Amino acid sequence: MNMSRKLLLVLFFWCGVLHSLIAQKNKIVVTYAADQIKITFFQPDFNHLIADYKFSIAAEKGMPVTDPYHFAGGCRSMQLDSSATNLFFCLYDGNDLKKDTTTPPWTAFYQYSLTAKKYTRLFSTPAESYMVWTFMESRKSLVYYCHKAGALLETSLLTMQTDTLIKLSLSNYNCQLNAYQNKLTFEYSEHDTVKKTEYFFDTKKSITNSFWGFSFFSSYRNGNLLVYDESRTLIHLVTPGKRMTKSITAGQNRFFWKDDTHFYIIEKRSINIYNTEMEMELSYYMEQPQIMEQLSDGLLVKFGKRQFAFVPLQLNTLPDELMNVHDNFIYLISETYGNP
Repeated sequence: MNMSRKLLLVLFFWCGVLHSLIAQKNKIVVTYAADQIKITFFQPDFNHLIADYKFSIAAEKGMPVTDPYHFAGGCRSMQLDSSATNLFFCLYDGNDLKKDTTTPPWTAFYQYSLTAKKYTRLFSTPAESYMVWTFMESRKSLVYYCHKAGALLETSLLTMQTDTLIKLSLSNYNCQLNAYQNKLTFEYSEHDTVKKTEYFFDTKKSITNSFWGFSFFSSYRNGNLLVYDESRTLIHLVTPGKRMTKSITAGQNRFFWKDDTHFYIIEKRSINIYNTEMEMELSYYMEQPQIMEQLSDGLLVKFGKRQFAFVPLQLNTLPDELMNVHDNFIYLISETYGNP
C-alpha cells in the first residue's frame, strides 16, 4: 500500500471518529423541588456533569403542571428549544386544591433564558393543572389545549396573539402532541374513539383519522396505534392492515417505539422488544424498570430502588448505574447539540 493511500485511510478513520463524537448530543435533565428549577447538562453518556442552572420560582406561588414522567400521556410542563438556550415551562397555582377561595386559580406559561439567567411570565390561560402543549420553534409560538375553549390554541411569542386551530373535546389526558416545521400531529381520545388529527399551518386545514372502539390512547407511530385497555392487562395493536390483541400486564402505560416496526413493553422484571406482529424478539432483564425517556442513542431507565441507567436502544449491553442522575422530581429529559 503506497503512502498516499495510507494517509487517505488514516484521514477517513479520524473523520469517522470525529463525526461520531460530533454526532453525540449532550443530555439534559430538568428537575423541580422546593420552589427551585434545576437544569443539569451531562456529557452524552450521562456520567459526567457539564453545567448546572438553578433558579427559584417561589415568588410566583405556583408549581409545574402535571408532567409526563410520573403520569400517562404526552402532557408536559417544561420544554427546551433546540439550542438549549431557553426553557419554557407552565405553572399552576393550585388554589382550588388548597381550597383558597380568596384568589382565582390560574395557569401561566413562562420562559427562562439560560444566557440572561432570568425568567419571564409570558401569558395566562384558564386554570388547568394538567396541560397538553408544545413549543413550535419554527413559528416561535406555543400550542396548547384549552378546556374552556374546547380547542387547540396557538399563542405567538412575538405578538402574543392567540388563534384557534382545531375545535375538539378530550375525554382523557392520554394523548400525543408533536410539532413539525409547518404542521402539528395530535393523537387523542374522544369518547369511544382514538383520533389522529394533522393540522397544516400553510393551508389552515386539518385532516382527522379515527380508530373506533378505543376509549384510551397509549402511543402512535407511522400508522401504528398501541392501546392498553383500562385494566392494563391487554394490548391492542392497530396497523394499516389488521388489529391484534395480546394479554400482557403493563408495568408502564407509556409506550416507546424503537423504530417503525418495533416497540418496547415494560414488565415487572424486564424491558422487552416486540414487533408489529406482536412477537417478542428480545427480553432484557432489569428489576422494576421504567423508561423515563427515549433519546437518539438510548433509553434513560429508572430501575430497582430509584436507580438510573442509560441503556442502548438495541438493549445489547448490561447497564451501568448512573450516580449523578437522581429522581428528585424530574420534569424534562432532553438532548442538544448546543453548549451550556
